[in-house]
Amino acid sequence: MNLLATLLVVWCVFVALCAATCSDGVRDGDEVKVDCGGSCSPCEWPFNAVSRATLRSYPRKVYAHWHYYPIAMSKGNATADYFQTQYIPPTGENNKHIAYGGMMRERPLPRQARTETNWQALDAEADIRLAAQMGLDGYYLNMWTMSDTNNGGLWTRWVNVVDAAARVGSFDIVPNMDLSIMGSMSDLDATNLVLNIYAALKSRSSLLKTSSGQYVLGAFYADKRSAAWYANLKTRASAEQGIRFYIVGVFLGSGSDALFSALSGPVDEFAGWGTAIPTTVGSFNRTKVAAAKYGKPWLQPVSNQDFRPYTAAFWEAANTKTIRTQWETVITDKIANVQLVTWNDQAEHHAVRPSTGKQWVAYDLNAYYIQWFKTNVKPVIKREMLFYSHRLQNLSAPYDTTKQTKPFVCKANCPGSDLVEVVAFLLTPGTLEIAQGSSVTRKDVSAGLQTLTATLRAGAPTFRLIRNGATVITLKSSFTAVTSVTYQDFLYRGGSSSRVALTTSSGSTCAAFCVANNVAKCNWCAADPMWLLR
Repeated sequence: MNLLATLLVVWCVFVALCAATCSDGVRDGDEVKVDCGGSCSPCEWPFNAVSRATLRSYPRKVYAHWHYYPIAMSKGNATADYFQTQYIPPTGENNKHIAYGGMMRERPLPRQARTETNWQALDAEADIRLAAQMGLDGYYLNMWTMSDTNNGGLWTRWVNVVDAAARVGSFDIVPNMDLSIMGSMSDLDATNLVLNIYAALKSRSSLLKTSSGQYVLGAFYADKRSAAWYANLKTRASAEQGIRFYIVGVFLGSGSDALFSALSGPVDEFAGWGTAIPTTVGSFNRTKVAAAKYGKPWLQPVSNQDFRPYTAAFWEAANTKTIRTQWETVITDKIANVQLVTWNDQAEHHAVRPSTGKQWVAYDLNAYYIQWFKTNVKPVIKREMLFYSHRLQNLSAPYDTTKQTKPFVCKANCPGSDLVEVVAFLLTPGTLEIAQGSSVTRKDVSAGLQTLTATLRAGAPTFRLIRNGATVITLKSSFTAVTSVTYQDFLYRGGSSSRVALTTSSGSTCAAFCVANNVAKCNWCAADPMWLLR
């Protein structure tokens, strides 16, 4: 660096007049580290993220299914909220989930207790900002009622999401009618509900419209209603409200030619729910071509894992291989638009939103692939980091059959695997290591995105990046694998070297950590070990 550049850096540091350049190899402006943090790319990502406005300007879009669960069920402390007292314990909701060990094995990352009366609106806004930061263009908002009675205040919850999106700006909402839950409704009642929802919401600026002014309407489990029902819905919407619908029919799995043919008249775009297993190049293109046969665009689902205690089922995701291969297939097969399955379905454990189990792994990896997909340029690795993934048990670990009434069954990519995995983003070649007690697995790897797996053993694995005989990164899992369990738990946990770990033994509290580190946007509590450091 020459003398003039050195003097400029000193002036920026002490006078704080210089804006961050984000690419000059110098920590300047409001950067937390060199060329990251503040107004630059998040330091927790291995790549330099383009701005949200730039990412939004690309024609390829990424949405996520917003299912049911907000970031908090009450404004108070997370240790006593509904997630913690009813969804996670086996005895929750009057022993409703006792046969399978609780509805959930993870929850959204807890936030600090709020005192504001509009806490739900504030939570919805925080949720959307987090989603937008990852690169999402909007939500497909799952809806099936306009009532707040005996359902946790669902209608108010959804309206808060719609209004929060408008306040945040440049974030789209697609009302997505859950025709599975609405299955018992008559055709007339179902039509009236959709029209009443739009009568209440159509003035909101966040509702997504096509370039020709049509309101985009999602239909989950699209084949639950007939082509005649959709045609009548469109006719009535035009006649009674003066609006036109662009209907996106979401099929379970990837649909079929028979389903596409049956609904090809009134449904404008086809989409799938997908399957949370690894994929191969070409598999998504076949569905895209099948939809194109009927002149329809295809909205491709991308998932990360799927584990449903309440139905005693899991789909073998193979650690993070499902995220990585599904996105690489999307990119290689030149898919136009994507829907993540899901943003927040905690009960089926495919939520991308940061949680106490997956922590930030699904979120951070999706951010990398979303930028690659939208810009059509593979992000350059700027910061080295490790991500890990493993279960708390091997699939064959014994469980208490007096409490769990039946075993959890693999539904796809079976019989399943018992692996611990590390995913590395490397600037130069090195050696990856997974240590589990006396068992050590190593692999020499080149620069770039690299992986290493080993058979899962009891204990908390330790992951290392070694270069020229020296350890560059050491990362110990926040989770300990065991040899026997009371209830089976097939959720893949995760963590990364780019996030600060806070445990109860550290003595830190949420507020103390944020104050001490001057972290302006620190939203989450020390009840969970991972933080958003921006």
